[in-house]
Amino acid sequence: MNMRIAEVARVVGVSPGTIRKWERQQLVRPPRGANGYRYFTSREIQRLALIKRMTLQGMSLVAIRHALPPTPAEVGTAPSRLPGILRLLRTEAGLSVQELSQAIGVSGVELVLLEGGRATGSVATLQRLATLYGVALIDLVKGDVAPQAQFMPAQERPQLALPDEDVTIEGLAQGPVGLQPTLLTVAPGGGAEESHAHPGEEFLYLLSGRLEIWLGDTRYLLEPGDSLAFLSLTPHRWRAIAPTATMILWVHREDHQDQPGKDTLPALAWRLGKGVDA
Repeated sequence: MNMRIAEVARVVGVSPGTIRKWERQQLVRPPRGANGYRYFTSREIQRLALIKRMTLQGMSLVAIRHALPPTPAEVGTAPSRLPGILRLLRTEAGLSVQELSQAIGVSGVELVLLEGGRATGSVATLQRLATLYGVALIDLVKGDVAPQAQFMPAQERPQLALPDEDVTIEGLAQGPVGLQPTLLTVAPGGGAEESHAHPGEEFLYLLSGRLEIWLGDTRYLLEPGDSLAFLSLTPHRWRAIAPTATMILWVHREDHQDQPGKDTLPALAWRLGKGVDA
């Protein structure tokens, strides 16, 4: 579904001028056709509806910009290192695509798309890959290891945007530490709908919004200030159900035992820095 700005304005319930203003504020970045006209897909329309709800709740445009997940255009402004990192990790582990597919239960087609940079994957798929390779999920973004003590300025946090799930993951620490703290920003309705499990433990603290999380057959509903801790081997899935962006402090402690990619990131970082690819 591709719609022009006048049609979208009627659907969302705002004027075309308001949409242009939001575009100037970089809240939305609709693609343009060869004729120069904007066109809007269902994703952009959902984003516009979310922006409208936020403005009706009294949020400033600056606050909205910080609360929204990155747009697909923003995600594509810098080349992603994820495909090269995934290819190198698989090479280090000595696995073929077919062997990797069988090991983590993800189709070979999806893995080829991920390694080719033609897909961003899901939280569940990336978590399975990180667990198999013995790395933190956020290490897949940056591909290096930090010293024992680490200060990470807010503007230098590595980010991993998953547009298909409306989730942005920011690493709050990186390297060979037992804990893997991350900050998740989730658009309304976004989340990991696919149930997944892996070794380790998890703790989450809800900063804003509302979160529905399922541990096996048990449903938990979290409000701001609520927290939850659980064993990662419990199949889990989750979804943001607030009308505005949901923000979660999520901490993993992975349990890596004899996994094929363990201790490969220093060499991986050097190779990426030298431009070596698999």
